[in-house]
Amino acid sequence: MKNIDDMKRINYFIEKLKPRRCAVIGGGYIALEMLEAFKTRDIETHLIHRRNDLAQTFEKETSNIIKEKMLAEGIILKLETAVNALEEKNGHVIVKTDKEELQYDFVLVATGVVPNTDFLKGSAIELGIKDSVKVNRYLQTNYDYIYSAGDCAETVNMITG
Repeated sequence: MKNIDDMKRINYFIEKLKPRRCAVIGGGYIALEMLEAFKTRDIETHLIHRRNDLAQTFEKETSNIIKEKMLAEGIILKLETAVNALEEKNGHVIVKTDKEELQYDFVLVATGVVPNTDFLKGSAIELGIKDSVKVNRYLQTNYDYIYSAGDCAETVNMITG
């Protein structure tokens, strides 16, 4: 999900088709937000994640607290489960994992953010790791008066610099 239009399409889909069962693939912030949004709409909601812990940005203790809360809310956890393929079959989505095949009315894949910097290619603004905008600790690009922030910008590690 990249923008408001994507959100509107998902909302329209849920209102129109009334799905009963969904999966969210991923363990980061967007995945957790969407799990909550789907569960509050009375959709049987599953989290499929390749690791036992959630996103690496969460400490293990925080990850455990969140998982306990999800279980208490009725979210079904499929942890340490690798997704090998997604297929559409008879109006459903089949998720083929390393453990089993699962069937859902819809699936949301929230497995990471890719910087949207294609419009900068060919410009003089320097790109860094995975085509993110290269910035200094003040979020300045290689031009003193051009800044970049958010998912498209590199970040400076506060410990290592």
